Amino acid sequence: MNQTSRQPDSAAPASLAVPDSARTILESLERDRGSHLLPEAEFQSARQLVLTELAEGPRPARSTLLTFGAVGVLLATCFAIGLFMLTNPNWIDPWLALAAGGGLIAWGYLLRSYLVSMREQAQMSLQERLHELEELRAHQLLTQDEYEHIYAALHISRGVPPSSPTSC
Repeated sequence: MNQTSRQPDSAAPASLAVPDSARTILESLERDRGSHLLPEAEFQSARQLVLTELAEGPRPARSTLLTFGAVGVLLATCFAIGLFMLTNPNWIDPWLALAAGGGLIAWGYLLRSYLVSMREQAQMSLQERLHELEELRAHQLLTQDEYEHIYAALHISRGVPPSSPTSC
């Protein structure tokens, strides 16, 4: 990976950064820190979640999967009721079946997109993750202890012995 081609990206303003990157999220948290929107306790909690994901990799949130499951069951039930209504001569109304069927298609697309993005993030190479970590350190979004902890965790998770984190 050519580091010189990556330098302009790390120097780009936050508005040009990837919207859901760790850098963008941490900068947003820092900007709102201590305001009525983000009290200090919530700031620390949200920041810790981002740092944990950096160290351990992304994992689907249980609440997100439960929400997808509940919405899927609801849409499937509505679709089944709509199909039943189509078979009953007294209630011939295709709209419930069509709306629920369209909802199921959109639901399936969103669920698939979510799972694919989680898989892609989990498969980022060690060099990509280390570059992201270096970018956070360059923008002073991590303390040295946090940097060293995440650096070691990334190497351990890949089965690669960590070298000195300051020599990266």
